[in-house]
Amino acid sequence: MYNSTDAFSQVAFKDVPQSYPLATTINCCYTLAAHFQPSPRDWVGIFKVGWSTIKDYHTFMWVESCGDSNQEPSSTRHAYFKEYYLPKDDLDFYQFCYVNSSGQEEVEQSDREIAALKDEAHRIRQQNEELETALREERREAAILKDKHDELASELYSTKQQHERLLSTWQEQEEEIQRLKEMLTHMNNQVELQEQNLAECTDSDRKGDDGGLLLQIELQLREAQALIANKDAVIEEKNNLTAVLKRHNQELAQENQKLTDDMEELRKTLDDLQKRLTARSVKPEATEMCDISDDTPVVSIVDNDEQDQPTLMCCHCLESFPGSTRAEVECHERNHRVCPFCTLICDDMEQNVFEDHVYSHEM
Repeated sequence: MYNSTDAFSQVAFKDVPQSYPLATTINCCYTLAAHFQPSPRDWVGIFKVGWSTIKDYHTFMWVESCGDSNQEPSSTRHAYFKEYYLPKDDLDFYQFCYVNSSGQEEVEQSDREIAALKDEAHRIRQQNEELETALREERREAAILKDKHDELASELYSTKQQHERLLSTWQEQEEEIQRLKEMLTHMNNQVELQEQNLAECTDSDRKGDDGGLLLQIELQLREAQALIANKDAVIEEKNNLTAVLKRHNQELAQENQKLTDDMEELRKTLDDLQKRLTARSVKPEATEMCDISDDTPVVSIVDNDEQDQPTLMCCHCLESFPGSTRAEVECHERNHRVCPFCTLICDDMEQNVFEDHVYSHEM
């Protein structure tokens, strides 16, 4: 350590060597100018060469009390620095500096400012932790809603496929019923014709050579009547099946509408949640504190660009696009093939299948 005082100094350090041995107590000797009045709040500090403010002290000691009024101002005074508080490196240069009470007030003011900045930094850290906790909760809710949306979409797609299969079965049953009705009408006509032929036959004819023919006609008539009765039962069964299919179709249509309403409500909830997530992602401006003493950690709160940037999601498939712009996400959304009625994503469907799906909503 060395001293660089000049002739105009009010405090002169005496017997300051070019260096001090490590791990020993330092005795700093100094004298005061005759007109200089020391204060109990004055102190002597050790500063690293190149310091700019008195806040840059490494350690300090209070000056000796002026209890002896007969002590000459020019008498040698001492400040003892114990080895524990001294710098541990031997490659840097340090110097003594006498700081009067006004400088001490500056240090106290600086300490108060540092304490206030620490309190503000602590408040901001707490606020950031609360925001991060809320943001994680919002993201968890968004993930749950997305899973529910995917489940509803899958259920809706399965319901629509079942609806299309039942609709095809119902159409086939209608065609089969129509064919059976036509066959029954034809058979009724045949029976009526046979009954007319049978009525024209006389008793004598039945006993003559045509008896075998009449018997054959009677057998055919009975078979036709039995077949008609069987066809009536088949038609009744088909009608019952058709009624069941219609009722099931109506139930599926109601369930389909309910699923569509649920998905629309879920989509609105997701949109609202995404807006809240975007709002949550905005953090306070960066606060930086500098010019603090060596024994006080420098607090620096710096924004993280990757965390601050809101993550956008597709409104259809709910896929996240971190780092993408709104225009890029909208371009992705336009590439989806979406049913205008049920908002089902039909990217894997052929064009004709997609058109049939859309037209099925109008039936």
